[in-house]
Amino acid sequence: MHLSLVASLLMLAGLQLLQGCAAVAIGGIAGTVVMSQDRRTVGTITEDAAIEMKSVSRIGQKLKEGVHINANSYNRMLLLTGEVPDTASREEAERIARFIVLGALSGGT
Repeated sequence: MHLSLVASLLMLAGLQLLQGCAAVAIGGIAGTVVMSQDRRTVGTITEDAAIEMKSVSRIGQKLKEGVHINANSYNRMLLLTGEVPDTASREEAERIARFIVLGALSGGT
């Protein structure tokens, strides 16, 4: 009786250590399902994510004030949405994004 009580307590203590594993496993499964439903290759998905991150980051660094830009890339085609204070800022954001996309198409940015 005493041994089964100790074993039960050890099992319960061990379960506390594993509570994060379920979230990791579920996240991994969800990511795999999303990737399996996408027609793009893993390489293209990775490049699209890099284009989005670089575009938002570099535009934000260059045009700091009054700029809110969202970037969505699919098959290396980039869509910028958001707000900029003036036409010059919009054109600069487009120039930066164009440079990043063309760099991705040529193999480097």
